[in-house]
Amino acid sequence: MTHFEQITRSPEALATFLGLLPVLSSPWEEEFHSAFCDACPLANCDDCPHPSERINPLWWLRREAAE
Repeated sequence: MTHFEQITRSPEALATFLGLLPVLSSPWEEEFHSAFCDACPLANCDDCPHPSERINPLWWLRREAAE
């Protein structure tokens, strides 16, 4: 099995791979901020009501892509 085949065998495998990349900014973080943070009244992100989506490439992979 090639590395490509291994990381693309499922959305979960791809999300795990993407989550391991040392990046400062990512499409899943940008979309998370647009979807949740821009209108969030909380001052402390430690109390985020969306922890399962936060820093989660799988959440982003399952969203509909923009045209």
